[in-house]
Amino acid sequence: MGVELLTECHARQIAGVLGCYDRMLIFGTLPGICYAGGMTSFLYARQVRIFDYPKFAEPYRERIRENAEQMAAAAGIVVEFIRNRGMVQMYRDRYNVEAFQLCRTINPAKLEEARRRPILHRETIEIIMGGWGDCPVPWPGNLITALTLVSRQAGRKVCLNAFDPALKPFEGDMVKVHPRMPEAEFDKLLGQMDLGYAPDPLTENAQRFAQTSLSTKLVTCIGATLPCLYHGPSQSSAAEMFSRFNAGEIVDSQNPEDIATGFMKLIDSSDKYRDNAVKLAKSDFNPYEQTALLYRRFQHTAAEL
Repeated sequence: MGVELLTECHARQIAGVLGCYDRMLIFGTLPGICYAGGMTSFLYARQVRIFDYPKFAEPYRERIRENAEQMAAAAGIVVEFIRNRGMVQMYRDRYNVEAFQLCRTINPAKLEEARRRPILHRETIEIIMGGWGDCPVPWPGNLITALTLVSRQAGRKVCLNAFDPALKPFEGDMVKVHPRMPEAEFDKLLGQMDLGYAPDPLTENAQRFAQTSLSTKLVTCIGATLPCLYHGPSQSSAAEMFSRFNAGEIVDSQNPEDIATGFMKLIDSSDKYRDNAVKLAKSDFNPYEQTALLYRRFQHTAAEL
């Protein structure tokens, strides 16, 4: 017995086909990984550490991308990578659909509490690095050199708090690699930080991905009102977000001196960056506005049924 294609089964409900490649959401249940710890167990069964997941998934991601490009080329279609800014309006203009975008939110009460917390008042400047760098050389060597320059220019010790095993060889007075920890313990650590740091690879493929992706660790740092340095492509969602509010520094360079200069700007004008981080959080990550947006979308959709 043949399997009927979804496009054939629901032909009457399909208005058309978008001329672009975008993410798809597939809903269902996978018993082996649909509970807390399930994904970790799934990976361990295949001798893959959870920390190595990005590298494990990369070949599959590349296969999907290459296949999409081949299909597009065969159909005479150019694959476009749409940046975050104006994405909703672009979908409306190009495809005549009522697109909307939801994002992670930040608790306003915790935001004000975080802003009142003093930073840069201790002997050591504590920097927290979000996620895994997964960056090719010269990183992290250039970062370590930059931290040395910052320590010299600021006249204070500097300590990078990270979770990336790639930094283990550099662990010492200037670098501390933390193990996985519960959220409450992480929040306590975050409350001791002075600056945030988030790296993205500067390779061509990574730049394309960064145009439509935003690290959740950056949102965490914004919620903690930490002055942040984004070390990644200037043409990216993160860079666009920081530029709109002047809420962080962007370094699109492998030069250690450029990285150090970015950190020093954060240190010298920390109050300005913290105030702007609050404005950014209230504008782009307001939970009440995001909830209202989703509710209005539901109302609109229900009215059309």
